[in-house]
Amino acid sequence: MPTCEVRTCCKGKDLRNCYSCEDFTKCKKLEYQKETYKIQESYERIKQIGYENWLKEQEEKAKEGFDNIHFLERKA
Repeated sequence: MPTCEVRTCCKGKDLRNCYSCEDFTKCKKLEYQKETYKIQESYERIKQIGYENWLKEQEEKAKEGFDNIHFLERKA
């Protein structure tokens, strides 16, 4: 969304995404995403293998039928 606070922040810092930000772990703008989508786990994996490799892993999960919405519903 063009008016998204997180998107605006990334653009203002000339970042591709939040995972590249040095303030990621303490960012208050990401509270909802950290709680709902468990993005901290993704962040840690990205730090281990790099963003491009993480994207490849996500593509493979999607090909194998991973459904993020179903996953979130089961965690609720």
